[in-house]
Amino acid sequence: HLYNISPRKSSDRKSSLCSDLPDSLQSSIEEIGRDVVEALKDGNKRLKIDYDTSLGDETYEPLQRAFPIVKALLPLVVPNLETKEGGNFCLYLPDEGSAAMLRRDWKLGSEDSPLPKNVVTCGLKRTSLAESDVGCMVLCPRSSELDDFLRILEELENTDKFIILFNPELVDIMTTGYGLAGRRIRDLIQTNFVSLYCLKTLPWGALSKRYGKPFSLWVEDEASEKGYRLLKNLDNKPAFDEMNEIYLEETGQASQENNPYSFLNGVADFIRDFGRL
Repeated sequence: HLYNISPRKSSDRKSSLCSDLPDSLQSSIEEIGRDVVEALKDGNKRLKIDYDTSLGDETYEPLQRAFPIVKALLPLVVPNLETKEGGNFCLYLPDEGSAAMLRRDWKLGSEDSPLPKNVVTCGLKRTSLAESDVGCMVLCPRSSELDDFLRILEELENTDKFIILFNPELVDIMTTGYGLAGRRIRDLIQTNFVSLYCLKTLPWGALSKRYGKPFSLWVEDEASEKGYRLLKNLDNKPAFDEMNEIYLEETGQASQENNPYSFLNGVADFIRDFGRL
């Protein structure tokens, strides 16, 4: 039997403890895996993951950078899901071409694949999930895929299937902007999805979030044993301007336009780990 998912929110069990920063890329993936399984068992069926994969590169391609993270994550999650016979975990990609490429590169369904046999990939325009499917992950959906994402969301309404959003970019300031349409999309995500995990690098620190814990804002601190210290815990994800205001209030310093990923390099060699994936 699939998870009997109830409307209970993660805020029901929110801890006052902070969301610590991971020691490495691998430890962050393991954290996400544990949090996903725990959140599903707690009855949450709409989860959102925001994971900074830019490495400080403004020209990076979000989808390509997400592939190695998801490839390492799914073996930690899918085997822990209760599924019906023949039930699949569907990984939605923006188009069927990307889905076919991953099926080939990851050798899905074969003995040589590093992923469980019930992981399948498909384009967002695919029809409904099968009745036996356990749930899905939508990988890096963009504003151009908004209608298809909303269709999938509607199809899953009143079912026991779950959906995980990984690095959504559904609001495009060049199209929907920050007007009414953009606010409606943000409100839809904020009110319908549990913010499961967040790791965002900043020029002077980082923002982190674990399941059941608040958002924690960290600043680089050479005097600290770990090289960083906690600035503030927040119940909701702060905007960039709000984070800079907190930084100014707590440190008396203006934000520096440094390489945003240099902070995590001081915590752990994330770039090296990405290369190994």
